[in-house]
Amino acid sequence: KDNPLYTTLVVADLRGDVVCSAVPLNEPVNVADRAYFLSALETRGFAIGEFQIGRISKKAGIAFGYPILDADGRVQAVVAAGMDLAWLNQLMADAELPEGALLLVIDRNGTILYGYPISEAWIGESDVSAPLFQAMLTRGQDTVELRVMDDIPRIYAFTALRGLSGAGYVSIGIPQAIAYAPARRTLARNLIGLGVVGGLALAAAWI
Repeated sequence: KDNPLYTTLVVADLRGDVVCSAVPLNEPVNVADRAYFLSALETRGFAIGEFQIGRISKKAGIAFGYPILDADGRVQAVVAAGMDLAWLNQLMADAELPEGALLLVIDRNGTILYGYPISEAWIGESDVSAPLFQAMLTRGQDTVELRVMDDIPRIYAFTALRGLSGAGYVSIGIPQAIAYAPARRTLARNLIGLGVVGGLALAAAWI
C-alpha cells in the first residue's frame, strides 16, 4: 500500500509456484511461463518481462525478476515485482508536453506498454511491422517523420530504455506544424527583411 508503483511483490519457487505474495492469494498461482521468470532462471541475473495482465493483481503492467541463489550459486527461487503502468499517467500529465504531442513506450515485442494521450484500448496492442517500431529495431536511437495512429504527421524522436537492455523503447512525437513553426517564422522574417532591403536597393538604383 505504501508503494503504489508496484502491482505486487512475489517469490516463486523453481516450479514457478508463488510461495509468497504481498497481495493475498485467493488461489494457487504459477508463473513458470512468464518471460521474467524464465529469463531470471536462465541468466541468473536481473530479468525484464513483457507486457502482461497480472495473474494476482489483474492489472496491466510489466514485471521484473531476480534469482535467489544459495551459497553455491544455484538458483533456489525467483523474487519478482510487477510495475503498474498507470503511474505514468500522472508523470505525463506533469510533463507539460506540447499540444498534439504523442508519447509511446513500446516493449521489445512491439507491444504498446504506455501511450499519452491515447485510448486505453491501444495498451497491449502489438504490431511488429509498424514503421515506428521497425525504425526502433534498426536504428536504436534516431528521429523519423511518420503518421502514427491518428494520421497526424509528427517528428518522432526515439531511444532504447537506458540501463534496461532489451526492455524496449520510448518515443515522443511532435506535430510537424509545431516543430517547424520557429523555423518557418525565422524564414518568413528573413524573407521579409530581404524583400525590404531588395526594395530599398531597387528604389535607390532607380533614383
